[in-house]
Amino acid sequence: MALTEIAPPVVPTMTDSNNDAHFLSCGRELYLTRCARCHVAPAVRKYSQAEWAYWLPEMSRLSKLNNLQESELRAYVMAVIGGEGRKSAE
Repeated sequence: MALTEIAPPVVPTMTDSNNDAHFLSCGRELYLTRCARCHVAPAVRKYSQAEWAYWLPEMSRLSKLNNLQESELRAYVMAVIGGEGRKSAE
């Protein structure tokens, strides 16, 4: 599977008033580097918004992400699957 299928690049339609391209790109980078450090990172679109909401807090803790990094990762994942990521913890 191509890298762009696993973690699609950030495109303008993913951005909104809460999440700019840089913020989402940081989340993508975390997905590609930190998530793949412990296991093969699945394609972001493989799971639903509810499934990601369940797994992200625990995976972020295990990866030792700080609050900003967790927010970036969550925003990116939710933007990819069409949910609303929020830039809440800075």
